[in-house]
This record gives sequence, C-alpha cells and structure tokens, in this order.
Amino acid sequence: MTNNVLVGVKDIGQRLFGGYAELLRIPHTARFSVGSVIACMPFPMVGMTITISVQHYYGNYSLAGALTAVQAIALAVASPVLGKLVDKFGQRQVSIPTIIVWMVAAIALVSCITARVPSWILFCIVPFMAAIPPWGAMSRQRWTTLLKGDAEKTNRALSLSGVFDECMWVIGNPLASTLAVISGLLAFSFTGMCVVIGALMFLTELTTEPKSQTQLAREAGSAKSVNVVLLGALATRLDFAQDAWERVIARRVPPKTVEANQAAFRAGLAFAQDAASQRA
Repeated sequence: MTNNVLVGVKDIGQRLFGGYAELLRIPHTARFSVGSVIACMPFPMVGMTITISVQHYYGNYSLAGALTAVQAIALAVASPVLGKLVDKFGQRQVSIPTIIVWMVAAIALVSCITARVPSWILFCIVPFMAAIPPWGAMSRQRWTTLLKGDAEKTNRALSLSGVFDECMWVIGNPLASTLAVISGLLAFSFTGMCVVIGALMFLTELTTEPKSQTQLAREAGSAKSVNVVLLGALATRLDFAQDAWERVIARRVPPKTVEANQAAFRAGLAFAQDAASQRA
C-alpha cells in the first residue's frame, strides 16, 4: 500500500515538474533562470520596505504611501523604456549602468530616511529606485532564442518563468515586511545583495545572451543600420512584398550603403519572423 502511494506521488511529481526539470538540465539555463528571479527581488521588496521604513522614522503613513506610489509610477514609465534599450543595445550594456543607478539610489534613500531629511529630498530620490532591468523579459528572451523551433519547450519555459515570478512575489513581500520591521537598513541591504548576486549569475552567462539590434546591424555591415533592422521587424506587420521594401531602401540610402542596409533589413525581418513563429 505504501509503495503504491509513493509510486503515485512520484508519478504526479514527474507529470507536474518533470518538464521543468528537463529544461533546467539544459546547460546554462538554470543559472540565468534562477539569477533573474534573485535579481528581481526589488520588485516585491522595495515598495514594502519604503512604506514600513518611512512610517517608522517619520510616523507618517501618508508620506510612506505617496513615496511608494511615486516609485510605482516611475517603474511603470521606466520599464518599457529599459526594455527598448535592451533590445537595441543588449542586455549587459543596459543592465550594468541601470544596476549602478539603482544601488546609488538605494544607498542615498536609506541614508536619507534614517537621517529624517526633509520629505522633498525623498521624493527626488525615489524615482531612481525604478532603475531595475527587465529581468523577467530578458530571461524569456533567452529561452525563446535558445529553444528556437521547439514551440512545446518554449511554451513550457515561459510557463516556468511565470512560476518563478510568482514565487518571487510570494516570498518577497513577507520577507520585506519582516526585514523592514527589524531594520530598514537590513531590508535594503538584503535587497541590494540579491540584485548583485542575481545580476552576476545572469549577466555572466554569455552563451545564451541573444543578439541586440545593434549587433545585428553591425553584422549586416554597419552599426548605423540599426533603424533599418527595426524597419525589417516592422515589415512583418505590413502587407508589402520584401522586394518592394528593398527597392525603396535602395532608392533612399546612399549608393555605397545599399547592400549593408538591405542586409540589415533582412536581419530584422528574419528576427521578427522567428519571434512570430515562437508565439504561434
């Protein structure tokens, strides 16, 4: 009887998590997947930490809520901008300076809160706490690039990323509350440590990093052709033949750059078509 139960539990576990385990056994995938989750800890922890720390030092929930709201609005504005920059320039090229901005802002914010500086200074610092690289999106981009052509595994990998994201939120909020009640400095220090460790795990994994639009343009012959790469990606959404696009490009660019620009257009077109096939 006991053996049957154990076999049943093992079978259920295999059905639920076997596919995820198979993905994580692919070389290098566990490193960037887990690293992205660890680096994402500011998402659930920063707002809660600001709220508890400000209320503790200033005794003002209204100020705490206003600062948290400003940080959330700044995050909503900054996230798509950072995503576009990552697509254009590359994951490491954008993430490293963004992390530096966040670390400086976090140190400044916790120092100012503990020193009980005037509230307007806090409002000037808090928007910079939105300087968080789009780790989840970058991880998903690596999965789709790595599993190109295998729709089933790609969907499973995106599901795994969603599971990791939910775990991050479930763990992050109560953890932030506990640490912030003990010490706001402790909570911010722990969050910063997560950012550094997660970023090192993710960004030092170079074999799975997808090419940026600038890299595609450079490989096509000129880094200045990056806008033509974007045009190639856009062309998949418009009902015009490829040769018509290339004829227009040939008429619009200097004669010496026609071949490079057409190659950049094809690179962008191929990239967008591959991405579309993964979503299908």
